[in-house]
Amino acid sequence: MFISEKEYKKLTAKPGNLRYYHALGVLWQMACDIQLLHKEPWSSFVTTSKTGTLAIQRSILPNDHLCLVRMTPHRDLFSRSLTTANSATLVLMLKQCLAKRKAKLLDRLDSWSPGSGHKILAQLELPEDIITGHVYPEEYKRLFEVMEQSEEFSQSWLYEEVLENTKTIGFQI
Repeated sequence: MFISEKEYKKLTAKPGNLRYYHALGVLWQMACDIQLLHKEPWSSFVTTSKTGTLAIQRSILPNDHLCLVRMTPHRDLFSRSLTTANSATLVLMLKQCLAKRKAKLLDRLDSWSPGSGHKILAQLELPEDIITGHVYPEEYKRLFEVMEQSEEFSQSWLYEEVLENTKTIGFQI
């Protein structure tokens, strides 16, 4: 598919790039291999107006290229811990974690289940001072899987909020 260069940068941003590293990009990186096939200048898609100028002024364009991207789903996205039934919880977790990309992951974990953050970070071998914008997509997936298997997090408000949201929207669980 074609996407703007700016959106491509967001989809493929690496941890530490706090400007572009967002929950949606982490989800896509977790779910798919993202491959840039070709960059095409906007001018290839822009026609000239009757006056001979570009129909879309260059100053309006968000960047210089459209990117042809192939997104290939990972076969191993879903597991015993990550299922289609609890995937909404993963999405909410990522949105909560990456809303403030300079916040400590430990603080976020402790807000969901007080006192459990140190244990989870140790289990994942992540430093206690890591910020949410420096966690790799595969580490977020492992974090979610560990939280799913933990009794401390099964009673967390995070799970209750997902249940409320799915009932309000009308999804069947």
